[in-house]
Amino acid sequence: MTTTILIPASLADVLGVRETTTSVSTVGEALRSLVADNSAAQRRLFDTNDNVNRFINVYVDGQDVRSLQGQDSPLQGVAVLELVSAIAGG
Repeated sequence: MTTTILIPASLADVLGVRETTTSVSTVGEALRSLVADNSAAQRRLFDTNDNVNRFINVYVDGQDVRSLQGQDSPLQGVAVLELVSAIAGG
């Protein structure tokens, strides 16, 4: 099954797309393949320890991956992988 990846504007400006598809098996594989050839996008998505930047939330079919298996969360049967930029204000 193909998973659709929805990309926030904060990453789309360096990736050049707002949506793409993948057929990999885990969230981490999908995220790494998304930014593989784009160092600017890689720096925005991942921190120096290869963790997803704390200002990017990742959802698998509407469920936060932090409540699942993080980057190891499987994508088999998943329709949508959504990246959401955290918004802060005051």
